[in-house]
Amino acid sequence: MWNRAELKKKGKAAFKRNYWVCVLVALIIILISGDVDFQFYQDFFDDDTTYDSQIDDSLYDEEDDDYFENFAFDEDEQESVVDRVTNGIVGNNKNGNFLSNLLLTKAFSSFFGIAGIVFFVAFAISFAISLALSIFVFNVLLVGGNRFFIQNAEKPAKVKELLYGFHSNHYKNIVKIQFFKALYTFLWTLLLIIPGIVKSYEYYMVSYLIAEHPEMEMDEAFARSKEMMDGNKWDTFVLHLSFILWQTLSILTLNILGVLYVKPYVEATRAELYLVLKEKQ
Repeated sequence: MWNRAELKKKGKAAFKRNYWVCVLVALIIILISGDVDFQFYQDFFDDDTTYDSQIDDSLYDEEDDDYFENFAFDEDEQESVVDRVTNGIVGNNKNGNFLSNLLLTKAFSSFFGIAGIVFFVAFAISFAISLALSIFVFNVLLVGGNRFFIQNAEKPAKVKELLYGFHSNHYKNIVKIQFFKALYTFLWTLLLIIPGIVKSYEYYMVSYLIAEHPEMEMDEAFARSKEMMDGNKWDTFVLHLSFILWQTLSILTLNILGVLYVKPYVEATRAELYLVLKEKQ
């Protein structure tokens, strides 16, 4: 059985031996994965604010009532809407404003309709680009980051290990396995949150396995990860929780501490966990 304190001690020592390079690699991992230790929350509405069909009477005065009454249909009136608008154009100036207001409203509606379409198309394109970058670039870099910290556990590694997946002659295999790992986790999460979390820990070692063995078949990677994590999911979860104080301090320093210490420390410890569980296979 592995010891949590011992893993963290080894991870910290490996990280400090190659401090600035580890910090740089950890920073890149943060940037491409969005893995930060804090989030900003902002309230857009006050508790006392209500949004219903009521209209603030202070926005209107009594004279406005006369204006709106000009558009009310009297029961005795037999004029059509077209006649009333036509009468407004050639007659009463107030009623004439109705047509101009109507045309202006239609113009604004058309404008915002077009703007909405443009926004949707821009959002769809942006989402597609982000998804493609995540699948074909960022996931491969994350595998390279895992490889870096695995090697750094034994001796100071180099930043170039981040790019290992792109020139390992197994790029497509890495992309495929990382994609299905994320997909399976997402699908399990759709069922319920808890199964999704359990499966994420079951697949935990997949990225580490292909970081060392990029030629490994997908079924083998998932099967070996499941074996390695069998009986270790809860302990791994507790290992993550043991960094909660450091992550809280990261929040207080706007994640500066996270970049300079916590993230590389955590990544180094995770690599140590992989090496320990691999030895037991």
